[in-house]
Amino acid sequence: MRVHYAPLAALLLAACSSSEPSEELPVLSLAETDLPGVFEVTAVGMDEAAGFTFTCDDQVTGTPTLIDGLWLAARDRVEVEARCGLQGVTLAGGALGTGQRTLRPGMLEAQAQLLDPIGDSGLDPWEQRALGDALSESLPLGVQALAWRDERRRLVLQDAQGRSIWARRWGAGGVETQLLEGDGRPGCDGSTDCAERLLGFFENPQAPDLLALPDTNATVPGLQAHSFGADTTREGAAFLAWGAGVDASSTRSTLDSVDVAPTLAAALGLGETLGRAPDGALGLTALARVDGQAQPGVISSGSTQQVVLIVVDGLSDAVLDEFIDGSQGFSKLKAGGLHLAQGLKPGYPSLTQPTHHTLLTGLWSGHHGVYHNRLYDRADGRVDDLMAEGQQRLVQARSRATAETLYQALTARPNEAMESPWSVTAGSPAALGATTNTLERTGPGGEGWLNIGREPGFADLPAAPDGLEGAAYEAWERSIILAEYTQRMITGLQVPGDRPNLTVTRLGIYHDLAAQFGVTSEEAQQALGAIDVMLERLMSAMERREWQDTVTVIVTGGFALHDTDPNQPLAGWWAEGSPWVDQGVVARSVSGQITVEAMAFERRVENGFVHLKVRDADSARGLGGVTLTTYSGDGEELGTRLSDADGAIDLPQPNDRSVYGVLRADGYSELRLTPGELQL
Repeated sequence: MRVHYAPLAALLLAACSSSEPSEELPVLSLAETDLPGVFEVTAVGMDEAAGFTFTCDDQVTGTPTLIDGLWLAARDRVEVEARCGLQGVTLAGGALGTGQRTLRPGMLEAQAQLLDPIGDSGLDPWEQRALGDALSESLPLGVQALAWRDERRRLVLQDAQGRSIWARRWGAGGVETQLLEGDGRPGCDGSTDCAERLLGFFENPQAPDLLALPDTNATVPGLQAHSFGADTTREGAAFLAWGAGVDASSTRSTLDSVDVAPTLAAALGLGETLGRAPDGALGLTALARVDGQAQPGVISSGSTQQVVLIVVDGLSDAVLDEFIDGSQGFSKLKAGGLHLAQGLKPGYPSLTQPTHHTLLTGLWSGHHGVYHNRLYDRADGRVDDLMAEGQQRLVQARSRATAETLYQALTARPNEAMESPWSVTAGSPAALGATTNTLERTGPGGEGWLNIGREPGFADLPAAPDGLEGAAYEAWERSIILAEYTQRMITGLQVPGDRPNLTVTRLGIYHDLAAQFGVTSEEAQQALGAIDVMLERLMSAMERREWQDTVTVIVTGGFALHDTDPNQPLAGWWAEGSPWVDQGVVARSVSGQITVEAMAFERRVENGFVHLKVRDADSARGLGGVTLTTYSGDGEELGTRLSDADGAIDLPQPNDRSVYGVLRADGYSELRLTPGELQL
């Protein structure tokens, strides 16, 4: 524990105030902090070696969780109503205690909610009202389910079978994702893992209002395979591990993608920190915030000096199983290491940007902030393609301040045996904190990969198939170059004499060709064959140097691509367009991420008049130019009034209690006022 000492100036002043020598009085006290159930500890003249205990008025005692001068009291007494304090021993051997502080249920959840404010994420009541029957009628073409987070932070899933509601719930054993309503089948087919990932997506103040989750095999324009469906969270991506610390005899069949970063941090022996644990509350963690946890049964802690993580985007365990028997590099990894039979469980959405950031932070997509490849900027009306060239700064701007990458942790809390911690990202879009970045061509060896394609020996490496051209050809060349670059980096050939502690490489050619032609197409198989040759070169280099006890190599698909079915079309607006226009809804869909433009109002009725103040549902800003049209009970138009610049509309209270109204404004969904809202 790091204790707080009285300021030196105060001690000097006390010493000068008396000519008589005196011993410093011991102090042990608690002070409130901004986080519920967390108290600042001041300890002066206390015997820290003797330790501290907490005692509560319900007679429970124990060892307190003390980190960096803070007592995480709510973590020691989970979901209880009690008053507790600390007890310790002074340097003189006497007992000393603090006053007691109140603990109550809900404190840990309050910590988590402060971390993830709702912001514009999910559907508030006004946005739900703007959507009207769209949330309950037949699902759009090719859409498996609609998903949103409501104003109570609950996950709502709606499909043809009905509606299910999931939420985080606390008990004495911690937090769990629980099914509150329905049978759990809509959207997630009863899977708690799926619900956790979707909650993790929406727990970001910038997340969209609503998700339209397509059928796994729905046809997305321009793609023969994709990974947009909710089912992809349950389909395993390929996962192989070889080398130092890898338990080749492990009986595990799968691993959560959020477990990769904390497992690798522990394997490298990185220091822990005061951070946010998987439940969102303060704790001692491998990274500043984590949703996963270290899995020493896969790779043991403190076991390696060098980690190499190679991501073959979109490679499913099912496709690898079909390919591996006749392979070279993949077979070596499996024979000498660990092959998870059901692969890696990805997050949502199962796409390149969110997946790489999940692998490098141990967080679900909403928690690390880069929650999609394509993001809609509502303020500017702009769609940002984070996979486009030169978007690294925009990607980093989307990363949440509470997230920490493995690269950053390596720099901040290296293993004591590491003289000069060094990390490399070779093509991975998750690059924040990396020492060497090939995309930005920075750091030691950051530009060296550019020359590999010009070397005479490059002709001996797998060449692109005849007929491959344009972006696909460039992706092939880049993948082969980065695979060769990775081998040279980790063997100390690229930067003579230096080997990075952490190297993360993206080989994107399989994904690009599988998405374009299909996961079992000849083109995708050729890409896998080329990657296999490059992996064999890498593994042979490791074996020649006998580095199986010092280097850990992981190869994973990150997520799984699925072929589309031409008989399962998808609504034309899904990729980019406006859903439910015929119902008066103004909304924008970008790859199924839907932003709803809704109005809200405050109302009062007095002296025979109805006074309305109309505003944007996501802000307090009043809306000018809003019309209110009133209709009789049988639909006859009665009249229209216009709001002033501040959104104020006044109209006489209708005598006919069946009269209703409709608010309309450019750029906003229609909002119907019930007859009761036009009456006192």
